[in-house]
Amino acid sequence: MKRSNSRTPGKVNCPEGSLAGTCAATYTAANLGQSTEGRPEQRMAAYRPTYRKGIPILLACAALLIACGGAEYRYTVPEEMCGASVHAEALRGLLPPGDVIDAAPRDIRSAKTCDVTVDDEVQISVTGYSSDETEDALTYARSNEFPEPEEVELIDGGSGAVWVDGAVAAWSCRDPSTYDSYTHVLAVIHVPGDHAEGDERRERVADFARSYVAGLAAKLDCDV
Repeated sequence: MKRSNSRTPGKVNCPEGSLAGTCAATYTAANLGQSTEGRPEQRMAAYRPTYRKGIPILLACAALLIACGGAEYRYTVPEEMCGASVHAEALRGLLPPGDVIDAAPRDIRSAKTCDVTVDDEVQISVTGYSSDETEDALTYARSNEFPEPEEVELIDGGSGAVWVDGAVAAWSCRDPSTYDSYTHVLAVIHVPGDHAEGDERRERVADFARSYVAGLAAKLDCDV
């Protein structure tokens, strides 16, 4: 019985102890339907195309890595948003790479909003409301049909809820001048960016909310 000389296309079994260059040349020539026997120039001609064609491939891979995975944080994450302190790491967890970060307040009717932008795109928006009535955070989230809100503790003595792209915290702030009256504060946080998914995203939103709400309560001189 004759042994079959067929080979599996795309594979070469290099003999043990053979030189890598010789084996590569054999593989290239086999794919081209050429023989590596004969003059050294013929063997080198079979080997060189493999080397030269490999350069553009490597350069293309490097370009993809730079374009897709080489983004950097060229800005310094602040420790304050619109006058309220915040932990930089908690804030960074919701921000993308970029060049310029900014946090600017704006008024919307009776509410105040703080927008955090990276390269002019809004990444976090916090809106604060005040009223004479107590608000429950989870009830507020459900009534506004936020996606699957979960009750969490965001501030001592208050209520909180978190969902995949936002959070809300509610607490009472005593009037520092009289200590007899209270203002009920509601902070609604929206995170339109998609830099994390699922449970990890919720955890990052919750970490940021706890940090920012604590800073906001301190700014308002709330006794919580």
